[in-house]
Amino acid sequence: MITKQQALKFIYDLSQKTEVKIDIPRGVISAYEDFKYVGVYHYKFQKEETSLEELVTGFIKSYLDIELLNDIKIPVDVDMLEVGGTYEVIFNEAYITDELTRISDNICYFKEHYPLQIQDIKEIYKVHND
Repeated sequence: MITKQQALKFIYDLSQKTEVKIDIPRGVISAYEDFKYVGVYHYKFQKEETSLEELVTGFIKSYLDIELLNDIKIPVDVDMLEVGGTYEVIFNEAYITDELTRISDNICYFKEHYPLQIQDIKEIYKVHND
């Protein structure tokens, strides 16, 4: 699941490009291709109750490839990762300071095979390959 901070940042970034409407109690998020409402991207969460994080994750999964999202930092969850995709990964502090790992120029180097656990990852963002 993406974090609340990631969800809020995504909504803020998207709202800088277009109008965004969110109704968390009803599980609805909508964005517009432009302010003239020519293209509407509408996502409805299918369960009775939802969180902001679930709502944003569902919207992103539904509309990941639309042009409207091209210049926005896209938070993703582990289950959204695609083979061959490029992602920015922010590690938890404990993982970065481990003696088996070195970070240089935002690239993670492993000195030997070291399994990456879900708890080692703080945030993941999709990198657009233009």
